[in-house]
Amino acid sequence: MSDGTQYSQGDRLFRQAWTLLGHLGVHMTPANYELMCEVLIGRKPDLRARFKALPRPVTQAHLNQLVDEYLPHHGLPAALASAGAAATTAIDTLEGEFATSQQALAFQLKHLTILKARLPNAQELKSMTAQDVVIDLETALAAHAETLQRLTSAVNAGQDPVVALKEVLDRLKEQPMSQAVIGPKDAGLVHGFGDGQAMKTQLEQLYLAQNRPSNISLLLCHLNGLEKYRVPALAKAGAHMAANLSRRVKGMMEKDESAYWLTSDRLGLLLKTDDERAISQVGSEIGSVVGHSLADVRRSIASAPDVSCRFGSASAHGSDTAAHFFMSANRALQQAEAGATEHPVFSDGADVSEAAGAARYKVLYGREQQG
Repeated sequence: MSDGTQYSQGDRLFRQAWTLLGHLGVHMTPANYELMCEVLIGRKPDLRARFKALPRPVTQAHLNQLVDEYLPHHGLPAALASAGAAATTAIDTLEGEFATSQQALAFQLKHLTILKARLPNAQELKSMTAQDVVIDLETALAAHAETLQRLTSAVNAGQDPVVALKEVLDRLKEQPMSQAVIGPKDAGLVHGFGDGQAMKTQLEQLYLAQNRPSNISLLLCHLNGLEKYRVPALAKAGAHMAANLSRRVKGMMEKDESAYWLTSDRLGLLLKTDDERAISQVGSEIGSVVGHSLADVRRSIASAPDVSCRFGSASAHGSDTAAHFFMSANRALQQAEAGATEHPVFSDGADVSEAAGAARYKVLYGREQQG
């Protein structure tokens, strides 16, 4: 099959999945997307039957049950992160126990050497003195045994988390991604886009790095008006614009840059630059793509709603934490929306208040902002 054919099939599959998710009123996430692909393709008849039998209205909880049962690999990243964290904690504890035990054993060895030197003389000393040496020796050996027992317990306790991590890694090898979503010419999220959770993980890893590069920026884009295309009459047109934008944005990305669909009308781009002119150029290109896509749609739907872009950007250099990084970019996006400007607004790196962007904090972090 030629690449062109795969490309058109991938686009059709994306549009159908996007439209179906729009009908259901749930977000486009990698798990939801792959689930819809499997339902549409029909190679798992029992999954399609289960999906058709879901009560209406279908909720995200209903889809999560099907994902857990039929696409278990989508739960593996979270399981891997949890198992990895548990193993890391166990190893940290073991390292601390080794260090403490090493100090204790060194002291105990020195004490035993002193007692050993006193043993030959004990035969010549009074019986009470000899008994004191023996008591000291018993105490020293008991302390030595306690240290070894504590170290052994720490080693045993550290084994379970490591075994659990290995089990998750084995499951990961046994659960390859479905061929429905890894075709190199497919549209949408399968261009390599992640969702809000993937972006959260990437940001946190960025700030955990010891030598965190400073020339990294987060560009948030709100496709203002695209939410109006979630109605059945406009769903295919909205899917067309989303697929076209996904394809073009992926082509803009440099190596080690990444893009994410945070919601059905919001994009997040991690760019390896803090040059405002370069970031503005990316925004301009995205705006151009959206404009041309809208023009295509209006050739067949003259009354298609307007879709405009709003951009907010922040630099990692001006943020101390992953949450601050995101909130700075989100505040800049709010300023762009308030000013109705299609040019990116850049954060000044100042502290972000609790109120600024709290409503959208959950887009990335999945929880309310804490004070």
